[in-house]
Amino acid sequence: DGNIIGYHPGALLFTIGERHGFTIIEKGPNDSPYFVVSKNMNENTITVSNRLESKTESLNSKKVQISNINWVSGVAPRINSKLQARTRYRQSLQAIKILEVAKTSAIIEFEKFQETITQGQSLVIYNGELCLGGGVIC
Repeated sequence: DGNIIGYHPGALLFTIGERHGFTIIEKGPNDSPYFVVSKNMNENTITVSNRLESKTESLNSKKVQISNINWVSGVAPRINSKLQARTRYRQSLQAIKILEVAKTSAIIEFEKFQETITQGQSLVIYNGELCLGGGVIC
């Protein structure tokens, strides 16, 4: 609603959909968790809501592009490799395949539709428990 309800250590530290790291001082005992739904870097503000699905700028997709890729071995996996990825710290691994790889970017396709993919978050790619690398969702 535009009201100041808490504080945070800096808008730069947050991504859309994040729900930790800020303090809500105007919260009731029955309130749902709050999520970052937007941020304004010029004013150093974040906007939070307990209605994540209606407010975030989530990509809601099966395909995503990532940039700033870092491959642990220095070599990208083969195109169409069947691997796994996660976009959130505690998310279970999701089946993916790599559609395209460039020097600093890639196009990834999830096997199942993803509802919480958000620009600016990391996508980390695995082969089983082995971390292959990852990048930032564009």
